[in-house]
Amino acid sequence: MHNVQIQSALHRPWLALKIVYGLIVLIAGIDKFLFILSPHNENIVSALIKAFLPVSTLHFLYGVGIFEIILGIMILTKFTRWGALILTAWYLIINVNLFTIGPAFYLLILGNCGHAAGSYALAKLTAFLHSKSELKTP
Repeated sequence: MHNVQIQSALHRPWLALKIVYGLIVLIAGIDKFLFILSPHNENIVSALIKAFLPVSTLHFLYGVGIFEIILGIMILTKFTRWGALILTAWYLIINVNLFTIGPAFYLLILGNCGHAAGSYALAKLTAFLHSKSELKTP
């Protein structure tokens, strides 16, 4: 299979990942302000993290919302690769927080591991599809 055919075959899965991850993070960030999809719950931040916060948990979550909105926009625009790499790390950071809360969040941690793998795949696909050197035919 030629590199052009490979690029063409990978474009649709790449676009699906880009749109889905971009929208998920963007919507999650907006929801930190509106609390439509998830209830206002400051218990999603572990006591360990709360101990180090210089602001209230609610204000911290607003900051997280702003971060997630920016991250979603990055993924949906030309900064997909960097946004996806940051998102991968973000999912793992969220998992550390959830792990310190306790067993009630272990299933969510497993799901976030899958999301981290998917966002990492998006970053690698983006790098491949936009690499001039890898698109040359042998």
